[in-house]
Amino acid sequence: MPIEQRMIKVNGVELSMESFGRPVDPAILLVHGAGHSLLAWEEGFVQRLVAEGRYVIRFDSRDAGLSTMLHGTEDPLFPIEHGRALAKEIPGARFVAMAQTGHEVFPRAQWDTVVPAILEHTKAR
Repeated sequence: MPIEQRMIKVNGVELSMESFGRPVDPAILLVHGAGHSLLAWEEGFVQRLVAEGRYVIRFDSRDAGLSTMLHGTEDPLFPIEHGRALAKEIPGARFVAMAQTGHEVFPRAQWDTVVPAILEHTKAR
């Protein structure tokens, strides 16, 4: 269950947001394009991140934001070479290929790949 649910107003548009975990922990903001709602990020996925000491925020988007360099090997819209090329242009980016995954929110079969990559990226330095 989220610790906070509220509506926020951004540029005249109201968006629903939810947060999970402790605000003092490293934060992860889950952004998804294509006009998806916050429910695109399954609560089970969110809870795995929270269980590892992360503060997770998810919200309804209006098709904006940059994605992490977690890229499906079977993405029909953006071939994996595009993801690798983009990662090379972002200083400090780490590219993680997700086998047998298309252009989608991380399927459960990839959570064991995705969660450790996110935790590594957000650990205290």
